[in-house]
Amino acid sequence: MPIKPPTLRRFTRSEDGAVAIIVALLLTVLFGFVAFGVDLGQIYRDQNRLQAQADLAAMGAVVDLTNAPARAGTMLERNAATPDALKALRYGRYMLNPDIAPESRFTELPSGNYGVNAVQLDVSNATPLTFAQMFLNQNSIELSATATAMQPSGASFTLGSGLARLEGGVIQQLTGANITLTALDHEALLDGRVTLLAFLDELTTEIGFEAGNYVDLLALQIGLPEILASLARTQTGQAAEFLDQLAVESTPQYVELARIVSVFGQPLGLKSDDFLVRILKETELSALDILAATLDVISASRAIDLDVDVNIEGLLDLDAELLVQERAQNSGWVSVGEPGAKLHTAQTRLRTELELNPNLLGSLGIGVEALSLRLPLYLEVANAEAELTYVNCRPDHPNAVVAAFDTGANPLDGASGPHVAELFLGQFSEERFISGPKLTPADLDYADLLDISLKVLLLPDIKLTLQAKGGAIVGTSDTGTVTFTQKSMDYPQSISSKALLSGAISSLLGNGGLSIRVKPEHESLVGALLEPLLNPVVGLLQTGLLAGVAGIVDAALEVTLDAAGVQVGTADLELVDTTCGAPRLVQ
Repeated sequence: MPIKPPTLRRFTRSEDGAVAIIVALLLTVLFGFVAFGVDLGQIYRDQNRLQAQADLAAMGAVVDLTNAPARAGTMLERNAATPDALKALRYGRYMLNPDIAPESRFTELPSGNYGVNAVQLDVSNATPLTFAQMFLNQNSIELSATATAMQPSGASFTLGSGLARLEGGVIQQLTGANITLTALDHEALLDGRVTLLAFLDELTTEIGFEAGNYVDLLALQIGLPEILASLARTQTGQAAEFLDQLAVESTPQYVELARIVSVFGQPLGLKSDDFLVRILKETELSALDILAATLDVISASRAIDLDVDVNIEGLLDLDAELLVQERAQNSGWVSVGEPGAKLHTAQTRLRTELELNPNLLGSLGIGVEALSLRLPLYLEVANAEAELTYVNCRPDHPNAVVAAFDTGANPLDGASGPHVAELFLGQFSEERFISGPKLTPADLDYADLLDISLKVLLLPDIKLTLQAKGGAIVGTSDTGTVTFTQKSMDYPQSISSKALLSGAISSLLGNGGLSIRVKPEHESLVGALLEPLLNPVVGLLQTGLLAGVAGIVDAALEVTLDAAGVQVGTADLELVDTTCGAPRLVQ
């Protein structure tokens, strides 16, 4: 039956069932969003899991850098990652410095480089797709994650002082205080232990410093009385009394604190990190150490008269003067910091005047009598250095190496090759001795060596002075490695050898090492009659010096150097403590 016009109009205007049509049309799209939602949730879950696996692997690897790849693989396996998840592992140095952009804080370095303190690794894994594979035409998607972990490690160590020992009036010369260090004072200061943190905290209070970090404090010039008063407050009993008195009587003079305590690692952000505080807290020294280091800084480029107590047969008198030059810049006496921290000893200059019994020379010929014998000697000693190269955070037995250093003596420049010291017999001007540049043969002048009397038949006795000058090198500079084990870390180690000097003395006094002449003022006394008598004297003199005097000079210089605390080509390296921070994840 035909539809009536009003019914047709109603049918065409009706909206019943419209939603069903829209849903039917969009159902495929809706199912697609559901599929992507399910798969996207799974991707996010798997990505977070992969990042956690990477983080754990990096944390596990950084605590044992020598076995980092194996440890990273083990950590991934234990956390349900596939065996081939580890794609790359990089060693490097991570800077904690907040002034550096995060993406620039990690610098890749070769494995084994002493600067390595972090690892960065890449991991990847495939996560399966469920619904999304209908649209992407693949059944999985590759996920990747990168993790960086670091473990700060460091040490505190000292490198031999060039300062004369605190004996024989050295304290009075340097501080201006009329105080004598007694044996009981010495023992009290030696027994008085103090951490660097406690000492610096007392110093902060003493000077009213409010900057809030130790790096800025160490950059200050501090008065000697303030340093001594701060050190005194860390002590008790006799040590405190001695330091208090010394602080009161010392003349005002300023000390750059960084010349005593060096902090390595400012680019690493140590000034804003608790790792520096931890090292300072664990670095314990004696009050005597800190006092000697302070006076070492004060003594720089200042000549010190040494009161040497020497009793050697044949040696009539000995005067000695020590000059300790500035340490290399950026080097203190004790260093705290990570691998790469370096210390230098100061270059040392010693002048000695030896008066010897002339009978030691033996016979100089018929008619020749030796009246007096003097040996003015100068010793120029190069500085030594030590650089921290390795800190072991996981020593597992007493003989395990806990720290290693590159060491050596910096060679003195010169045409004769690299050597650790030069020995001179002759005369340098006082100004030249005090001045900074190294002593050279070009500046050396003849010095009075031997007064003699010549007896010639029918002539009155003629008195002449023979002069001499010459030089010899001491030892060969080398660079080696010094290691400390758990068992040996409590004992200082000596770099190089002390026995280098005797060979130089023999070379200087014999074998043509000296140039000998008659003093110019006495040349007019030597005529044709005396010249044949004098010629053999020079040869006999050198023989006598080598045979009768060399051993005594060697012993005298050894006593003098020992009194000054100086060893030729040698420095005492002491590992105070090692510190390893907790491993941490970084960005």
